[in-house]
Amino acid sequence: MRSLSEGRRGWTFLKSRIRRVIPLLGLYTAAVILIIYPALCSPEARSISAAPKLAKYFFETVFLIKPSQPLPGLMDDAKYMCLAQGAIWTLRWGAVLYIGTAIFGSIRILRNKHVLLAAAVLSILLYGVTQNIAVKASVTSLEPFLAPLRLGYIYVCGMAAYAWRHHLPKHNILQSAILASLATLATVNFLFLPWTPAIEILATALFCYLATLGLQKSAAILKDWANLVLATFLGVWPLAQIFTLAFPNMSVGMVIISTLTVSLALAYTLLMSWNAIRQSLLSRKPAIQAP
Repeated sequence: MRSLSEGRRGWTFLKSRIRRVIPLLGLYTAAVILIIYPALCSPEARSISAAPKLAKYFFETVFLIKPSQPLPGLMDDAKYMCLAQGAIWTLRWGAVLYIGTAIFGSIRILRNKHVLLAAAVLSILLYGVTQNIAVKASVTSLEPFLAPLRLGYIYVCGMAAYAWRHHLPKHNILQSAILASLATLATVNFLFLPWTPAIEILATALFCYLATLGLQKSAAILKDWANLVLATFLGVWPLAQIFTLAFPNMSVGMVIISTLTVSLALAYTLLMSWNAIRQSLLSRKPAIQAP
């Protein structure tokens, strides 16, 4: 949203997202294939015949063609068996949202903050109604739509929050009151009222507003926060599987804490190293002298 508000065209916005996501996704996918897979796969999966499958996995994952496939022979007997790279299937829906943003951004619809606010409210209502019908009425045909609707309403709400950022409360007392209200409503709904999608929506709103405040008040160390979040997201599940396999008796809480700590440290180190290399290369580039 910041890119569009700064006057960038839709295609420019889309290219910036490709440059942000694809290199990091390629790096983490290559690490899974070249480091984690040989170390943890079953012995019969280590033959040279696995190379075509691994190449296919890399291509289809990095270009978001099929980012939800398991690696054959890897972690088949894991305590919590799942994909080696976890929830990267959500990146494909992210790509769909980016493309939609580029299209609507090119025709300037998304530069109207009132349109964004209306879209955010409608997306929340659409997800809440769909989720409620799918669960309470056991309409299984709606289940495939829940993931894109869930990711979509959060994405649109984030865009609306950025568009209205100058109208959000600035005083700490008001900000604390909003956080307390959201936390109280979510807790009361969860503990004392029948289940509704409002529990999830309120909890999501609490987390998103807290994240927004944290970014607004953050120091320069988080100026590259978008890449930091992406790198942490890509590293969480491979590290979680490693911790689970290496320490099978580790509690779930310790797995979560260890995974988040190491993945965040790894992501920060990676980005700082890349920035240092880039600055070094730029400093060595000869200046272009005017004729």
